[in-house]
Amino acid sequence: MNIPFNEDTSKILISLQNPHMPIDTSVHKQQNSEKQMQQILDVLEGEYKYSETEEETKQKDEKLKQLRQIIRDWIQAIAEENNHQLTFGGELLFFGSYKLKVNSHDSDIDTVCLVPNFVDRDQHFFGDLVNILQNRKEVTELFPIKEASVPIIKMKFSGILFDLSFARAPPQYNGENIDLTSNQMLLSMDERSYRSFNGCRVAEWLIRKDNIQNYENFKITLKCIKLWATNRGIYSNIIGYLSGIGWTILVAKICQLYPNYPPNQLIERFFFLYSHWKWHDLPVYVEHIQEDVANTKLNADQWRPEFRDRNSMMIITPCFPCMNTAHNVSPTTLRIIQEQLQYGNRIINKIKKNEKTFSDLFKPFNFFKRYKHFLQINIVATNKNDHIVWKGHVESRLRKLTKLFEQSIHNKLIQVHPYPNPFEYSPLELEEKEKKRQLSSKIAEDIVDDDDDDDDEDDDEDKEFEQEDCDYEVGEEIYCGDESFINQQLEDDCQINKEGVSNNQAACNSQNESRTSGVQQDNSQQQKNKQKQKSKYKYRCTYFYGIKCISKDNQEYSSEIDLKDPIIKFVEQLEMPPMNKVPETMNIYFRHVLRDQIKFRQKDIQQFLRKKNPSNPSQLQEQLKVFQNKQKQNKFQNPNIQVKPKWAQIKYKNQVQKIPEYHQQQQLY
Repeated sequence: MNIPFNEDTSKILISLQNPHMPIDTSVHKQQNSEKQMQQILDVLEGEYKYSETEEETKQKDEKLKQLRQIIRDWIQAIAEENNHQLTFGGELLFFGSYKLKVNSHDSDIDTVCLVPNFVDRDQHFFGDLVNILQNRKEVTELFPIKEASVPIIKMKFSGILFDLSFARAPPQYNGENIDLTSNQMLLSMDERSYRSFNGCRVAEWLIRKDNIQNYENFKITLKCIKLWATNRGIYSNIIGYLSGIGWTILVAKICQLYPNYPPNQLIERFFFLYSHWKWHDLPVYVEHIQEDVANTKLNADQWRPEFRDRNSMMIITPCFPCMNTAHNVSPTTLRIIQEQLQYGNRIINKIKKNEKTFSDLFKPFNFFKRYKHFLQINIVATNKNDHIVWKGHVESRLRKLTKLFEQSIHNKLIQVHPYPNPFEYSPLELEEKEKKRQLSSKIAEDIVDDDDDDDDEDDDEDKEFEQEDCDYEVGEEIYCGDESFINQQLEDDCQINKEGVSNNQAACNSQNESRTSGVQQDNSQQQKNKQKQKSKYKYRCTYFYGIKCISKDNQEYSSEIDLKDPIIKFVEQLEMPPMNKVPETMNIYFRHVLRDQIKFRQKDIQQFLRKKNPSNPSQLQEQLKVFQNKQKQNKFQNPNIQVKPKWAQIKYKNQVQKIPEYHQQQQLY
């Protein structure tokens, strides 16, 4: 690791690789430390209002009590039905940000159901308990995830997000006080149980004073880093970025190295060290890896340096058995995380020179300004319940799509960037005044404030895709599950500009006057069928991947680009157990779009502008006119936009069908 500052480098390297060995124990305050601390608090609690109120905390505590009672009643019923003697009635433990007291308004609550040994995960937890929860009016958006390494039930309970995991207590456990620091509770647990239970053990480790000396400074720093990671689009374990526990361990390491530093300097050290960190070679430890002689099975499952994956990050949990909490990070998402850490370090250096403030550090990432080309993924369903199941099923596999792009020999000259924040739409959306999961204001800001210079990179350096040799037109579906969706113009904020489409249609008509009447009748029938299908899929969720060419300025240095091949392989992996079919009520389709084709709803822009300047309606109207003029200028000029690709006729309804091998050629210049 290269440490470009004038300190004892050998001491630093030793400290980095050994837990509980600080680099600097002095109370070190910079000249502008108080001013910077005030900036941090103003941004955290003033601008973003990160922390929840006392009333919100009381409400969550009350809902936890209600859910704990539901769990105990469920266990009692199982014991009575099977004539089991109940010495331990079960417990609902919580961990994560709520346990550490660093949760925000919309944070979920991570919980684990610790149950007696006679309770079965599949039959009782994912069977009986799911049925009980489904029949309660307080429970909405319930989605069980059985196949994950840590199986969970995701749901909203009275509007509060909960993740319920499952762990079976040892047979000899009688319900006495749970010692989370002892390894005895793990002796008879299976792999999925101890993975679930270890979340509680890690949280307990973090709040102990001998591990984190100044816990208040740790909390403020962690809140800042979580907010920063969220705004920069790198906080999502399911998409392949870091989870909350990953960011927490990174901050804990900085607090160990500089135990007496205030939060503003801890943040500065965070970005300095991790922007230079050699992630492929150097794991992040906050505790020594220890083995348990009494538990040989878990010793074998524990992460070991000799078995490290040099394509990923290594952030090691502190409790036995130690795990790599960054195992979902791929080379693609690691590159993006590194870019953001380096960007953060550049902003910190400017803050130290009084050229920037901490408000600039937390500024949201301009994803839709950075890229010109996007892969748009629409996940659709006919009803709300199927939408929740289908959306969760696809989301949990999007990491595989990223890896398929990495493995594709035809895509070595492009980089993809998965955006972790989906956009969701429902039939009632226009009637609701407030909706938590609507188009994020920071995305609207990217379009309205288009002149904002967020990053050092200029998006004009992106290489253009040449369309002469492609079998699909930009804006059409690369893969479509149902032919009725081909070229369907969506009436949401992810649609092709209608004005541009009408112009293109006129061009198409002028070029195709020789069509036979039979073909015209077929097209007319297709239009009627399209109208019938238009309202079929009422619930939609949209993900985006940014796409960037990285070829050199050498015209002879070209290669095939095949966006379709990874997508088809990904679709083949979307089979849903137990029948390995996708019901007709669910569908998915992919589209390659340009930045100018992404249209945002005026309603969302208005809402964002009101938040930005609620007291000046005249300025709001002026800004809206600027935005609308930009939308009119961004007409899509491809006259072949409505030409159907032949391969898109293959249906994807009752089962996953393999589309024949195909490689489209695109020259990179």
